[in-house]
Amino acid sequence: MRFLLTIILGGFLVLAGVRTYGYQAEVFVDTGQDLGAINPDIYGHFIEHLGRCINQGIWAEILRNRKFWGDDNSDYGVPSPWRAEGKTEGVSYLHDNTVFYSGGQSQRVRIEPEGVRAGVRQDGIDLRGGMKYHVRLVVLQRGTELPVCIEITKADETLAKVEIPLTSHEWKTYEATLDIKEPVTGASFKITAMKPCEFWIGAVSLMPDDAVEGMRRDVIEAIRRVHPANVRWPGGNFVSGYHWKDGIGDRDKRPTRMDRAWNAIEPNDFGIDEFMTFCRLVGTKPYVVVNTGDGTAQEAAELVQYCNGSSSTTYGARRTQNGHPEPYNVKLWGIGNEMYGNWQIGHVDAETYARRHIEFAKAMPAEDPKLTLVAVGEGNPRWDEPMFRIAGEHFDLYSYHHYTGDIENPKQYSETEAEQRRYWHIVGMPVWLESQFTELGKFVEQNKPENKKIGLAFDEWNVWLPETAPGIEQDYKLREAIYAAGVFHALHRHNDTFALANLAQLVNVLGAIKTTQTEVASTPLALAFELYSTSFGTKRVQCRTSGPSHTGPEREVPLLDASAALTEDGRLLTIALVNRHPEESSQITLNLKGWKMQSRVEKVAIVGESYLAANVPGRPEQVRIQKEEIELDRSNPVMEVPAHGVVIFRIKGR
Repeated sequence: MRFLLTIILGGFLVLAGVRTYGYQAEVFVDTGQDLGAINPDIYGHFIEHLGRCINQGIWAEILRNRKFWGDDNSDYGVPSPWRAEGKTEGVSYLHDNTVFYSGGQSQRVRIEPEGVRAGVRQDGIDLRGGMKYHVRLVVLQRGTELPVCIEITKADETLAKVEIPLTSHEWKTYEATLDIKEPVTGASFKITAMKPCEFWIGAVSLMPDDAVEGMRRDVIEAIRRVHPANVRWPGGNFVSGYHWKDGIGDRDKRPTRMDRAWNAIEPNDFGIDEFMTFCRLVGTKPYVVVNTGDGTAQEAAELVQYCNGSSSTTYGARRTQNGHPEPYNVKLWGIGNEMYGNWQIGHVDAETYARRHIEFAKAMPAEDPKLTLVAVGEGNPRWDEPMFRIAGEHFDLYSYHHYTGDIENPKQYSETEAEQRRYWHIVGMPVWLESQFTELGKFVEQNKPENKKIGLAFDEWNVWLPETAPGIEQDYKLREAIYAAGVFHALHRHNDTFALANLAQLVNVLGAIKTTQTEVASTPLALAFELYSTSFGTKRVQCRTSGPSHTGPEREVPLLDASAALTEDGRLLTIALVNRHPEESSQITLNLKGWKMQSRVEKVAIVGESYLAANVPGRPEQVRIQKEEIELDRSNPVMEVPAHGVVIFRIKGR
């Protein structure tokens, strides 16, 4: 018998004298121990009116500030990001608050000299080739009949052009099509006239002709692959200053508002009706949050009536008038967002907020008694104790948010060392989160009203590394897929506690899906959701592991994490394995009880050359889901999991 010396180096295993796996481990699965259902709502997502998540992400509108709202940008009376096209004597511009179509402001253009072309333009436009783009223009003109020119240009070259004769002295909507033959980046969209005239632009829109009910087709298709169980909307911080009535009715007439939460322009093109359309298109369940910042309980109750009331109710009739006669029947409602934080509009102390919560929790079910209400939680007794003591009878789920940040003082390390530490910090965070889940579960059980069941909602979670990617957009790597799988497993093991979870967010803003104006990519985070939502079971069974750990400066992190479940029909055993080792594959022996397995097994894995591999729009994908069939020895099944790997084995019974 050959003797092998096992040495532990920096948490990694090396077998002296032999090239072998980084470590070996065991997984114990007992299908006879039914541990309850895994709620599919843990695979939920979140969209907010922040950055390029909805506007310039999901929503297909290409133009920014399309209703010409805001102050003069010092460019001849034109608000940003618009610019004056034709700065010459006798041409003037005004953001006019006396003549307007919506929002209290329009863009006026006055041309006095003959033979001068002038108007407005927006730069930085990217368009796909072989695509028609739909233009909608709401305009008022005075004087004789006036043709305006709509065109796409780049470097003084006209790529597409159409003339629209203005035939009315009242506000009127005109439509046209621009045919883009070749792909173009950094183009300009222009609205101009070439004769003495005066006209006002109330709104303008530019969308690709393949948009699906106002949404980008490629983004909708990418989201469908993620299979979101539910989607939380409209916030987030945004909701604490959002008034839903601004976002219904004719989109061109909806008022543009200043989003005080994020100091941004909100066009109100995507409101409750568009959100419900979005949910229908991607096949998900809506989770609507109401404004408890500067909003009222009555306003929230009216939104419930708008969503769920019959056409005979006041706001159900408004919904019908807006083209949606059938009730939406939204059952999942969040009462506010992070009201414990001073960054939130309307922030108050816990006791004051608990009483405010009760006002909403009484008003909203008066419109529909079959609502599931989610309360604002912090994971801190200073807030949580008063909420349970005062308002515990008035909510069904209690929320908890967590973002995994960067290592402390990353600049004190070399780039290589910082990346190594960051890797273990991120992939090991689910270990800490699971301990937090346990403590939260105990707190709920100890503080909830007697004979009332209250679950937990982990309705904002993600990795956020502003030190490595300043701002709110990051390129998530295979490393983050390992982290997400660890979170899933922690939620599986707390399936009796957690009813809901939402990755923050779905598109661009800390997004699982990344876009440019013309391309889309599914990050490894998105692939993790796709993998678990399509390949993992729902009936949790006993699963435990035995193997080595990595001991780092923050915590001890098992190299192997596992979860097991049967599919709903009981025909497949699914075993999810996460190999956190960054460099070496592993050999895992399966100790299986209660399941007579077939030898032919489906292996579904997230694969990439490096844990830093990422999928970026417009580039070949570096990370993908790989499916294959393998043979396992039924008498001694041994499974291989690659380095930095996430694998689900789907095993049929005999």
